[in-house]
Amino acid sequence: MQTKVAIYKCSEYDCERVEQGVESIFAHFGGIEQFVKPGQRVLIKPNLLAPDPSDKLTCTHPLVIEAVIKLVQRAGGIAFVGDNPTIGSVHKAVRVSGLGDVCKEYGVKVIGFGRQVKHETAIDEKYGALYVTETIHKFDVILNVAKLKAHGQLLLTLGVKNMFGVVKLASRVRKHFISNGDVAAFARMLIKIYQITQPAFTLVDGIIAMERTGPRGGDPKNVGLLFGGENAIAVDRVIVEALGLPYEDLPTLKAAGELGLAGCDLSKIKLCGEAIEAVKVTDFRFPELTSISFEIYRSVKILAREVYNGIKDRLGIKKQKS
Repeated sequence: MQTKVAIYKCSEYDCERVEQGVESIFAHFGGIEQFVKPGQRVLIKPNLLAPDPSDKLTCTHPLVIEAVIKLVQRAGGIAFVGDNPTIGSVHKAVRVSGLGDVCKEYGVKVIGFGRQVKHETAIDEKYGALYVTETIHKFDVILNVAKLKAHGQLLLTLGVKNMFGVVKLASRVRKHFISNGDVAAFARMLIKIYQITQPAFTLVDGIIAMERTGPRGGDPKNVGLLFGGENAIAVDRVIVEALGLPYEDLPTLKAAGELGLAGCDLSKIKLCGEAIEAVKVTDFRFPELTSISFEIYRSVKILAREVYNGIKDRLGIKKQKS
């Protein structure tokens, strides 16, 4: 059975054009109604790495999220937006990125991810038992809405990597710290986190991508494409093909292939919308890779910042209640 991936050309963040593109991608799969039923709670999981404005390309663009929200609500679903940023709180990232205005307009609640739960069946040979936030289990449907970005440690941030945000920041930092430079093991762990979360659909914002470095602070690259499919591995596979990258060069795809998972074999992927030959990008600048490991100083700095932000958030809540 072939896995299906849809590609849509969209050269700019124009509200009408983006909405048309997102709807067109879902239409290839029978419409959003195939994934969202009336009354269902739907978690929209964007990439909200840090509180940066949309033109910095750090986060999934607000117009792409808005288009997904409108489709979910049209299908009768109850939309939520949630993530666990590396820098700052989810509420600050939403506000600064411009997504806050969208959520307010459509009455969408923004949520952070709470305590983690252990998945006994997801045991990793290097990292042991894997944990993800229990918050995701409170939703009927997860829609993974990622960003096409360069990544200094894993080459690209795409659909599979985006689901790493359901792991608490302290646990993410620990996994980087104990990786000891083993990119293959880290990538296998990311695949397992993706399998735990099982998003119903993955949409990747590649309209204006980030190249040269990342996942923050890179340069804009007008790739002009939206990608979507039920299998994030297949979506990522099509993206690297469009960028002219051998799929084995992306650690998560290499890991998926070694694990025998569906989505790596391009000949078994049915393409809808645009043909690969029509959307090839020949000059995408990939980053120079650095170690997957975090040194002690960086780990402590990230965790200290998380504690500080947590204290600020709690004090803010108390102040509002008084």
